[in-house]
Amino acid sequence: MADRFVAVSGNIGVGKTSLVRYLVERYGLVPVYEPFGDNPYLDDFYGDMSRWAFQSQVFFLARKFRLHHDLQAASGTFVMDRTIYEDAEIFARTLHDQGSMTRVDYENYTSLFHILVSFLRKPGEHYAWIRMPDFKLNAGEAEQLAAFIQSNAAAPRNVAAPTEDDVIARHCAIEYRVAMLGFSPGFPYLLGLDPRLAMPRLDTPRTHVPAGSVGIGGAQTGIYPQTGPGGWRIIGRTTLVLFDPLQDPPTLLAPGDRVRFIAA
Repeated sequence: MADRFVAVSGNIGVGKTSLVRYLVERYGLVPVYEPFGDNPYLDDFYGDMSRWAFQSQVFFLARKFRLHHDLQAASGTFVMDRTIYEDAEIFARTLHDQGSMTRVDYENYTSLFHILVSFLRKPGEHYAWIRMPDFKLNAGEAEQLAAFIQSNAAAPRNVAAPTEDDVIARHCAIEYRVAMLGFSPGFPYLLGLDPRLAMPRLDTPRTHVPAGSVGIGGAQTGIYPQTGPGGWRIIGRTTLVLFDPLQDPPTLLAPGDRVRFIAA
């Protein structure tokens, strides 16, 4: 059985492979890379995503399951470039949400995913309540968010737009699930956002987003662990430290954790 399993996740081009190589060289971990190049559907998928999304995702799912299954029986400490979990919770869901995977295909895919992961050791289960003492919307974003909520609510146009308190209450009413960590060390992609709160990312990202900022990007919410650039709509802030390289583990949250926000 693997002594320890480290997963590196994130979007394309953020430096996952570089980080894996660093961990291998610095700590002697055994690298496990994403099975990508031998996908026989990949060229067809990029030519017609709607036609080949399901087949391509099932191929990746089978390969990822084999990797995870084999690692459970192996000895050593491994670092993996992407895992089976974000394949389902991020990429397949995104393909469905953008219309590239039908509802039937998506339901069949997720059913197969849940059957397969039932044979794998589950990630550690933790529950995090994140208190946000500075839960205030930027004035412009509050107005845009209220407009989006009203347009998605199927309500008569003469109904008043939701207030900032309404937005905060809806965001805090959900129990979120950590799908993956990525973008920056410890950044949690949280699933379960009320669809009425979904907002597109900024056309021009900010160059400075304070650490602890809570944002909405598309159909997800998340927390910026470090100060840096970012394009999500900021709706609040928490004082919790999400990433500390001197701690073991260095991240407060992990894939599979459940999270709930409290407006303080």
